[in-house]
Amino acid sequence: MKKSELKIAIVDDHVDSVTSLSNYLEGRGIKTIWGYTEEKAIEICDKENPSLLIINIEIDGEKTGFNIAKEYPSINILFISGSEILRTKASKISNAVGIISKPIDQEEVYNFIVSKFGAN
Repeated sequence: MKKSELKIAIVDDHVDSVTSLSNYLEGRGIKTIWGYTEEKAIEICDKENPSLLIINIEIDGEKTGFNIAKEYPSINILFISGSEILRTKASKISNAVGIISKPIDQEEVYNFIVSKFGAN
């Protein structure tokens, strides 16, 4: 799959994290869609059907990243978490393809995407 065919969604309530990662991926030819709320995550999943949703497990709102992942089992999920307990729980979600720690290592995320999707 070509990088230009991917659609990566990034949702985190930390605006700087979203902006920085989005700019990094876009600079390497990967299209991103982003938001800062659980509502935006749901909207993106409903309307955009992303190749991958990168989401903070502990996003502010009524639903967690876990709830959103369970509602969209056909979407690959890459969780963001700084908590070891939540990282263990995330590994049990069927559509979770990985878990990254905070602070986010942008190069690690990029390499993960390229590897996961065979993007060139």
